Amino acid sequence: MLEHQNLTTAIAEGTTMVERLRAQLETVDPSTLDAMASQRLYDQKALAERLDKRVDDLKRVCMLAEQTAPQIRLMQENSRMLVNKFNDIKNLTIPAWQKQFALQVILLEQEKGAKLVEAIDDATNEAMRRSADMLRQNTSAINRASQRSVIDLETLEHINKQTIGALEDTRKIVEEGRQQRLQTDGRLEKMRAELLAGLNPGTL
Repeated sequence: MLEHQNLTTAIAEGTTMVERLRAQLETVDPSTLDAMASQRLYDQKALAERLDKRVDDLKRVCMLAEQTAPQIRLMQENSRMLVNKFNDIKNLTIPAWQKQFALQVILLEQEKGAKLVEAIDDATNEAMRRSADMLRQNTSAINRASQRSVIDLETLEHINKQTIGALEDTRKIVEEGRQQRLQTDGRLEKMRAELLAGLNPGTL
């Protein structure tokens, strides 16, 4: 909630600043300005654009915060429902199972006492066999897990490949930026020369 309020305040302040800057810019006639004033006007326009971009980013983050709130509420409600369901199982279902099981045992003892004893013995032996089988399975699984490396070699290879790729991408982008700046410097020098030539009284 506090984060959302801070974002809303920042958006309002940023919007006001952008509107104020643009209102000031609209009152300026570019044709009446000298070179330095034109530069200041350009800087103000760039500042307004940067502020406008910042406000847009804040609006998007604010929207994300608004979307997150109902998601958290849904997760909380899901957790509450699960807790209630588990309580119902504990307090209602399990006691009902216990009662039914007790009744079933009594009925089976009354009708088929001997067979019930035999079935219990069979069940006991089967449970022991299953326990032994599960012990062996679990032991094998645990030993395999303990022998596995913390990080798979394939994962390290993937990280290495991606890291090298990132470095190569960085070098490429830096080189492209350098080339662009070199081209920009040349064009700026040409414009500066043209401006100086235009300002030279001898050219009038």
